[in-house]
Amino acid sequence: MEKTLRCIVFLILVSVVPAFSQDKLAITTADVVIETGSESGYYLWIKKKPGVGSVLLTETTADPAKMAASYALRNPAYHPVNGTEKRMLDGKLITPESKLYSLIDSTSETHPTLGDSFRIFLPFVVVYGYSWARHGEIQILDGTFINIRTFEKPFGDYTGAYKDNPFKFQINQIKVAVNKNVREDTLKEFTDIANEGGGLVRVSKGGEDIFAQMDAILGSKVGDSLDLVLAIDTTASMEDDMVFVKQALLSVIEKYRSRYKRLRVGLVFYKDYYEQYVTKEVPFSEDYTRVSQLITEVSTQGGRDIPEAVYEALYSSVKTFSWEAQIRLTILIGDAPPHPIPRGDVTKEKVFSEAEIRKVEVHTIILPE
Repeated sequence: MEKTLRCIVFLILVSVVPAFSQDKLAITTADVVIETGSESGYYLWIKKKPGVGSVLLTETTADPAKMAASYALRNPAYHPVNGTEKRMLDGKLITPESKLYSLIDSTSETHPTLGDSFRIFLPFVVVYGYSWARHGEIQILDGTFINIRTFEKPFGDYTGAYKDNPFKFQINQIKVAVNKNVREDTLKEFTDIANEGGGLVRVSKGGEDIFAQMDAILGSKVGDSLDLVLAIDTTASMEDDMVFVKQALLSVIEKYRSRYKRLRVGLVFYKDYYEQYVTKEVPFSEDYTRVSQLITEVSTQGGRDIPEAVYEALYSSVKTFSWEAQIRLTILIGDAPPHPIPRGDVTKEKVFSEAEIRKVEVHTIILPE
């Protein structure tokens, strides 16, 4: 079965002139491959060209007068790919014991298409600087700029030649045939959401199994009325799932409508920032046919980087609906994790504060990529 995966392409900045290609430390888009996995980040492969002894990821912003530092990017936590790499700075060797996990590599390995290459694990959130100076975090998103600094010597040693190669992330989605898997970071985040929201987390195989997971959530609920909001990821990776989400909702209504004096259904469609929309709401309704039809009519596209506007969708689902029923449920349905740090005003804490005020349980259903 075809599923949508994320493919990442690097675009070199327009300020990089063609003459750079003659430089032994210069790299181009042809020298770079990025891969996604089930972890919260990317694997960046950089071809090891003759004369290049190491590579280091840094900020792209730099002082033209060269009076201010351009900081190296670091992983906030240990990762086995680069966690044991050494770095030379100001004549001193920074070892792994310092726990300053710079995104650096001096140890090449074989890549199936690039050949001898450096590999760096690039987490969704990187840090730079130090507490006593300029410092902060950067989310690695579609449109993010980073710099690949190449060194003549290993360990990022500035006593040899080095060169900056600024790049910009452009993230696209392509169709490929794959085995279905659930992302590890999605599993962790959706589990945390359900635990915090007083609900259940269900892992679905996709297809007709979506109904089974919705049924498992609803089956134990006792009361005379039900308000149900489905918060549904509508990015491109969900295209094959929409018809089954619609079928699952119709099956749920058919099974449970006679159990309650009143059953209302609402929808929140969500994508991400800088997409067609962040969230789109369909108010509570008892016109079940129309509500279910909207699920298959919605456009499934966008979502260029992996994390999506999950907390924004949950906030909308608990905050903007007129909850009245005895049983109040939001079910989050998606295949990608939330952003690790907020991109707007909505935070995880706000979501669960509003859910508690309105007595809304938050459940999650994880779909395979």
